[in-house]
Amino acid sequence: MKKAIICSQSDFTTDYRIHKMARTLTVAGYEVSFLGRRHPHHTKEQGERTHLMKLLFYKSALFYAEFNIRLFLYLLFHKRVDLVVSIDLDTLLGCVVGTGMKRERLMFDSHEYFPEVPEIARKRVIKWAWRKIQDICVPKVDICVTVCESIADIFYERYGRRFIVVRNVPLTERAKQVAARSEYRKSGNEPFTILYQGAVNIGRGLEEMIMAMKSLEGCRLVVVGDGDIMEEVKELVRAEGVGDRVSFEGRKPFDELAVYMARADVGIVFTKDMCLSYHLSLPNRIFDFIQACLPIVCNRLPEVERIVEGSKVGHCIESITVPEIVEAIRTSMGNPDLLAEWKTNARRLRDSLTWEIEARKLRTVLEQTK
Repeated sequence: MKKAIICSQSDFTTDYRIHKMARTLTVAGYEVSFLGRRHPHHTKEQGERTHLMKLLFYKSALFYAEFNIRLFLYLLFHKRVDLVVSIDLDTLLGCVVGTGMKRERLMFDSHEYFPEVPEIARKRVIKWAWRKIQDICVPKVDICVTVCESIADIFYERYGRRFIVVRNVPLTERAKQVAARSEYRKSGNEPFTILYQGAVNIGRGLEEMIMAMKSLEGCRLVVVGDGDIMEEVKELVRAEGVGDRVSFEGRKPFDELAVYMARADVGIVFTKDMCLSYHLSLPNRIFDFIQACLPIVCNRLPEVERIVEGSKVGHCIESITVPEIVEAIRTSMGNPDLLAEWKTNARRLRDSLTWEIEARKLRTVLEQTK
């Protein structure tokens, strides 16, 4: 059996795309192992095929330098594998040098356009450094993968390389689990329920949604998740006097998320256009909401608009402002026929939005290059 190793600085127990990528490699005939770093607060078991490196640094340029040097040394001095998978640009330099010296094949899976993430985009020197690393490394990759057409177009314009687009849709088993829950029927006295699902971080429009609740009588906002601004958001709820209509459920395992999606009337997906990476984003929960036949209210970004309004499964507002959010929610509340149409369209679409279908092009390339 061929051997592959996936290299990432993410937590392998929680990164769902890495899990899906490993499944695809296994189906293509590879035995998969994982190489990463030990997180400071790591508690979960990672499995016998996972090697986690204990680093001296956990932030700043020193972290990225140490991590890539350690990746390079591990790949250089351990047994040869048939395929090395680099997850995102922050692992690519170590993987390129390590595989180049042993002539191993290299796959690059770009989950975002890394030089334009918000932590980097406004820091000119750091952004320049990552761009240089990208310019050096991408032409040396054998198989290039990314998450959406817009990012693939940027790579093509810059390097003339066609990236395989594998969107972050769910595995069939997860999709079926959500679909099974989506037939829940609300009782007549339940309020119109708006679901926010995901990281409670800056740039997600949750503050504007909370302020909009003052004008949305008869609505309830359910927040499922946690993040960097949770305390600020809870304080805003108190300040706006909407504590009776906003509930915080914390992080939930996926089987419980399906229940929240089934009981909601609309799901909100807001991403502020703060940088190019956010502008091109296509959040995973778009596809989870489609699997649950949950109508979507989102803001107009290229990839999101292509799915939501292109497939008529929801509505895009022009900008994340309180008046626009209020208008969009009121339109949804007052138009049950439109909600029903969005749900019907999602039901027709969801069977085609599974990882096994989405990853066929990648699987073909992997099987051809074994």
